[in-house]
Amino acid sequence: MNRENNTPLLLAFKPSSSLKRVVVFMYLLALLAAMVNSLAFSIKISLVIMLVIHYRVAVHRAKTMNYKIKYSDASGWELAEEMDFIGVDILQSTVITTQLLFLHFNFVPNTPLRLYNKHSLLILKDQLTPEDYCSLIVKLKMTVIK
Repeated sequence: MNRENNTPLLLAFKPSSSLKRVVVFMYLLALLAAMVNSLAFSIKISLVIMLVIHYRVAVHRAKTMNYKIKYSDASGWELAEEMDFIGVDILQSTVITTQLLFLHFNFVPNTPLRLYNKHSLLILKDQLTPEDYCSLIVKLKMTVIK
């Protein structure tokens, strides 16, 4: 058996600077659209205020989200949003590219407080070191995508 296949994997994602740039650009476009439309001035101001509030909430959420992913032969794939690892089943619909990864997963059955079945997580290349990103792709291809 290949020794590399049995090695456990534990990765912590850092905030993505490229995603932050894209989000800022999208919010700037939305602000521009809110200001140059032909609605009443009070509605324009309301739209701008709501966009600014939503941007602040999104930025705060992006800074506080602390995802970790782990794989071992004994427990399979596990994901931690904040502290505790929860078992997940990686779906075949996961999309892997050289720059980003759309991780589609279900929480294992009988996971408490999970209302929805299918979940997804966007992982950009700059959230991990190049070696860790490559290791994640290889481990996903070896264990899930066949």
